[in-house]
Amino acid sequence: MEIKITEDWVLTHRHARAENGYKHRFGHVLVIGGSPGFCGSVLLTAEAALRSGCGIVTVLANEAVQQALLVRVPEAMTVEWTAWRSIDFSKFQSIAIGPGLGQGTEALEILTYILNHFQGALVIDADALNLMAFNPNLFDLLTDLTILTPHLGEFARIEGSSFDKLPTEHALARAKAWITKRAGVLVLKGALSHVLRSDGKCYVNTTGNDGMATAGSGDVLTGIIAGIAAQGYSSDDAACLGVYLHGLAGDTYAQKKSKASLLASDIIE
Repeated sequence: MEIKITEDWVLTHRHARAENGYKHRFGHVLVIGGSPGFCGSVLLTAEAALRSGCGIVTVLANEAVQQALLVRVPEAMTVEWTAWRSIDFSKFQSIAIGPGLGQGTEALEILTYILNHFQGALVIDADALNLMAFNPNLFDLLTDLTILTPHLGEFARIEGSSFDKLPTEHALARAKAWITKRAGVLVLKGALSHVLRSDGKCYVNTTGNDGMATAGSGDVLTGIIAGIAAQGYSSDDAACLGVYLHGLAGDTYAQKKSKASLLASDIIE
């Protein structure tokens, strides 16, 4: 059974924002990523998380990313990459890991540590998904608070098949079968993104357009979902609200400008 994520669905599932709220009440997100050559991805994720309504965002990244954040997202706090072992991860309500993370030894060490110890909402994307695909034992560490956000190619790697052998028309059925054997939520990104739960429930998004098939769009979605999850939403509600709002923002831009000119940063704006 598929449940459509529509405006009515969103209106009945979103929380009222506390008028007397303060930044810590709206949640603290940690974003992890930004290896050399991929600094932009983590900037997009951090800014998208802030725009989605959470109270605070901290970014764990190298010095180059930290300097770029001062210019692009001065509202975000930073922690130097090499200091990750000193972080108190319990102070974060959600973590987004993967955009620009790289696939080195230390990236794997951080991901493994978080999967073993973090008890909040965890959004896993991009390089973090690829690391898990190469180390499939990590999928045994998923919890109900985990949200995986692969596009079709990333899911093919996770599943252990090749992209060429996983045509779009069969991907959804295989993704449903895959997640039912595990914990967590799987967001299969595409022209119509699907949010799949391990209990078999399936949600299909109704917003978005082909202009959003552009570099960085997935990084923005990761930030939106993490920002929403930090505000106390369940993992499946955060994923559903995230894909809907992400697509709606893309549709709004396309109506005002054009699909062809859409950039990932336009979705945030």
